[in-house]
Amino acid sequence: MNTLDTIVDAINRHKSISYQYISDKNPSYGERRGDPYVAYVYTDISGHSTTKIDIFQVSGASSKNQLSQVKMSDLANFRDIQILEDEPEFTINPIAEYKPESERYKSVIAKV
Repeated sequence: MNTLDTIVDAINRHKSISYQYISDKNPSYGERRGDPYVAYVYTDISGHSTTKIDIFQVSGASSKNQLSQVKMSDLANFRDIQILEDEPEFTINPIAEYKPESERYKSVIAKV
């Protein structure tokens, strides 16, 4: 399975994942754990489209120590993804302020 397939599988089954998130803008390396809520195609105001993952990070490395919100992340920056099969299914965390009907999800691939 490729990265997107793995994340979509985790979303569809409400399973947490472990992963690395590597980008030029993010100097914080290390394992992270999170609950992937949505995979979608995002188009910015200039018309450039990328695949995004909105994930609620529950632990691990963080460049801003923001673990209590859903983060919009670039699919291209995810590495070493593992579905945490032994963990129970996740539920949407109320502090995440997740809005499943958000306009940015108009090109959704998968969502909880």
